Amino acid sequence: RPELARQAAGGPGDGLVRALIEALDGELERAADLLSRSLEGGRLDPLARAWALADRGLVLWLAGRGPAARVDLEAAIKALPDEPLPRLALGEIALAAADYGQAVAQLAAARARCRRPAGSGAVAGDLLLLVLEPLSPAADELCARATHSLAAAHLGAAFELLPAAMTGAAARARAKAHLDAAVPFAPGSSLDASRRFARGTLALFERSWAAARQELEAALAADLPAGLEAPAHNNLAVALIELGSLQRARRQLETARRRGERSAELNLGILLDDHLPGGSEQARQRYRAYLEAGGERSDEVRRWLATLEAVYGREAP
Repeated sequence: RPELARQAAGGPGDGLVRALIEALDGELERAADLLSRSLEGGRLDPLARAWALADRGLVLWLAGRGPAARVDLEAAIKALPDEPLPRLALGEIALAAADYGQAVAQLAAARARCRRPAGSGAVAGDLLLLVLEPLSPAADELCARATHSLAAAHLGAAFELLPAAMTGAAARARAKAHLDAAVPFAPGSSLDASRRFARGTLALFERSWAAARQELEAALAADLPAGLEAPAHNNLAVALIELGSLQRARRQLETARRRGERSAELNLGILLDDHLPGGSEQARQRYRAYLEAGGERSDEVRRWLATLEAVYGREAP
């Protein structure tokens, strides 16, 4: 580092090198300030200016200032279209903001370019990987990080499509394409379990009951995020009902209901009402609970409940 600073001293790249040395020392705000001074000084040629913008964007990104970083990074890739690091940062900023379309576009472009050495021809660019590696928690190799983040973006895009995929064939096809692209997760990991949950849910929408059961059971056996556990139990129960495993389905629905899954109240009521002997009063209880929770199908369920109460009365027989 002292040698780099000595070679750049007094030249137009002096501020860039000093900024990146600050970044290597973890002084990200100081690095951003030095880069801003270099950009304001007017001594940089067009290539050095493009790298200064890229560097400032990367430093701001590493400091957790994604919106501010995005402006610099978008300007940088116009002048440095083949550099992967600015695109990686833009993709991860978009991923953090749940802008999955932008994340997929930028991360795919970063991965396509990641075999090219970063910063060719620019003294500042030669330090970019040195800055990125020690300060970024998940990446010791650019291609691996771009690939992993791209898969996460595809997974997010698939989840975003799930509501529309319930009734729309085009949305199902798009969601499946995203899930097919989201493949490099470690087996049993949280991301892999989430992917299997989504695949099982899509299989449910397609009435592929055995495939849905297989994927959802695998998701529940892995490190599924807590927020997906109750929906996974509920969705697995729906597949089990269709496959004739009624008591297993009931246990899954009871678990989902205890964990706050509102649709499990409805599905348990349907199971008790339509499939299990003597379940009409318990079905009414579940329907009432669903109505109290404000379920989306409340109007329909209110009619069912009225029919049952007309036959059996309002109280337990």
